[in-house]
Amino acid sequence: MAKLDQVKSLSEQHVRCCALVSTSPLWLADPSESAVEAAADMAAFGFDAAPIAPASSFRYVTASALAAAEPDMTANSVSLPVHASIVLGAEAPLADAIELLHHHPFFFIQQRRGIVGIVTRADLSHAAVSAYAFQSLMAVESGLDSLIPSYAPRSVWLQEILGKESKKILEVYATRQKFNAESTLFDAMMLRHRIEILEALPRLRKDVVTDETEDLFLRRGKEKETRPLDHLRNTLAHGGSILHAFSDPEEAIRILQKVEKLAQHIWSLVDGREQLWAAYGLTILSWELPTQTVLNGPQAAENMPLEWPIFGISACNPFDRELTEGLNERRTQRLASAVAKRSTRHWIGLGGAFDDPYSEPTVFGEGLDYNAALGLGARFGQRAIFQIDAETVSVIDCRTGASIRAWRRLWDDVTGPVIAAKHSACPWPEALGAGT
Repeated sequence: MAKLDQVKSLSEQHVRCCALVSTSPLWLADPSESAVEAAADMAAFGFDAAPIAPASSFRYVTASALAAAEPDMTANSVSLPVHASIVLGAEAPLADAIELLHHHPFFFIQQRRGIVGIVTRADLSHAAVSAYAFQSLMAVESGLDSLIPSYAPRSVWLQEILGKESKKILEVYATRQKFNAESTLFDAMMLRHRIEILEALPRLRKDVVTDETEDLFLRRGKEKETRPLDHLRNTLAHGGSILHAFSDPEEAIRILQKVEKLAQHIWSLVDGREQLWAAYGLTILSWELPTQTVLNGPQAAENMPLEWPIFGISACNPFDRELTEGLNERRTQRLASAVAKRSTRHWIGLGGAFDDPYSEPTVFGEGLDYNAALGLGARFGQRAIFQIDAETVSVIDCRTGASIRAWRRLWDDVTGPVIAAKHSACPWPEALGAGT
């Protein structure tokens, strides 16, 4: 997931195990000390485990083992070898450290030929862990920002879902725009706003929330006032650590790992949609009767005797459910009749990938109203429709009315489709539901 890596790369230098190594010298238990003396030393420092000197010996003692030792035993005699299962290199990802702490209360950090640090679950309060957790939350937020517009137009999620809070969001957005013209409306929103939108859009929630991450969205507390996801976000934003949000280290680790899995899942959805929409750019739109006409791509003419825009709509395989050729043909004829009633001219043609022999029947309408075209696409179970004008071919999302991509209408087979514009809002929100 390249985009997820980009989102999280800025703090990559802070998410290595070496970030957990204390700048103070590592305390090493004296192997010649009696078990009683070593136990007293460790109790004074509040240590549960410590490596034995020298660090290159790769042995350690625990407070519990020293407490259970016979009085005449030395620290070395009750020490244990440092097993490879509880050792990480200094450059190991912090995610590996968190995973190891999930299974073991402590582990050692090795550098060159010796132990340079010991990490325990108490170190979950370290700033490096907070930075790691925060960047995972940022990845969740930015991923949701990419998905939400594909599931509902702005008029729905801003006014209808967020309601009274939309005024404040718009005010913050206007202020941010004065200082940074590239700011988006999502930059003025909090994580809880995104969660409220997700909860109000069943299809989005079904796609995003898995059984494994469900409890991140369940409200907790006596009044059911907080969700673990935004509780962690608020705690970190106000300078707290993950252990301030969840005092039980094992629970804190579970929550943190689920946030990471949620981020990965969301960005897999984003990447999948990106690939899906990109495939539309390779679609060649054409019809053969009464004369052969190619609307876009290498064989399209620059000047065409058409009244732009032309809308291209398919009726095949509704909701991604593959139908027989006969069923698709009958659906196409019904769609053609509907388009004929709403347009000045119409044609039945094909939409097929430039580099793939597969194509499917597509109905084209001239003089067709945008709202009617979008409504027909939704009525016949399509993900998107095409809008073709003199310069560009746009893909319009049937669920939101948003233009997801626009490519230049004319392109050659060397350079391939050239993107003219990316996501833009639905120009007429009332288009949803039209054409039925």
